Amino acid sequence: MLPCEVCGKAFDRPSLLRRHMRTHTGEKPHVCDVCGKGFSTSSSLNTHRRIHSGEKPHQCPICGKRFTASSNLYYHRMTHTKDKPHKCSLCGKSFPTPGDLKAHEYIHNGHWPYKCSICNRGFSKQTNLKNHLFLHTGDKPHVCKVCDKRFALACNLRAHLKTHQNHSGSNRSPSSLSSSSSPSSLLSLPSSNHAPSAASTVVNSMLADDMVSGNHSDSNLQQFFLMTASLLAIKYRENRV
Repeated sequence: MLPCEVCGKAFDRPSLLRRHMRTHTGEKPHVCDVCGKGFSTSSSLNTHRRIHSGEKPHQCPICGKRFTASSNLYYHRMTHTKDKPHKCSLCGKSFPTPGDLKAHEYIHNGHWPYKCSICNRGFSKQTNLKNHLFLHTGDKPHVCKVCDKRFALACNLRAHLKTHQNHSGSNRSPSSLSSSSSPSSLLSLPSSNHAPSAASTVVNSMLADDMVSGNHSDSNLQQFFLMTASLLAIKYRENRV
């Protein structure tokens, strides 16, 4: 057996020991030719390449969901079985994956592998630290293609996109409304022999300003529909006079 000089873990082949040593040195000799990301093993690189190709060869037999890596499928299947075989020896809490258990154990020992250089907060994963740093830098790299609103985290952008999909039961974006309709055509009010009310004139003026300035936030659009409904009621009462 060949022991690791750093942690003492033993291996029966030199190639396995060399691969293990990369976990200590951080060496990543296998580089993706598409995005330049490095990996410590060739198998990890091959799995990563499926992200670019879209290949997902591992399919869940229960729900049909597909995955790029067999390990992802393995942990996904636990969501169906609710199995949590990995138990914390200190508090007894159970987790579905070894990684989840390891991340939890940092809470007990306080030895976080990744720490923020600004506020010293600890994290179990490098991705969590990277996302945390956005709070300090103010960077918001994830942009909504519908309204141009920016977010620090991709998960926040995904949640935001649902507000566009669910808005008024329509998938039309505020920008599509502005490009295809004028304020007067959007306010399709019943005709009347009466002169337009002061409220109607003010609202149309506000909407025209929004259309010109490109101020098409979700809240503005909601306000627009509420004002439209109110004006319809006003016009209806005017017609009955």
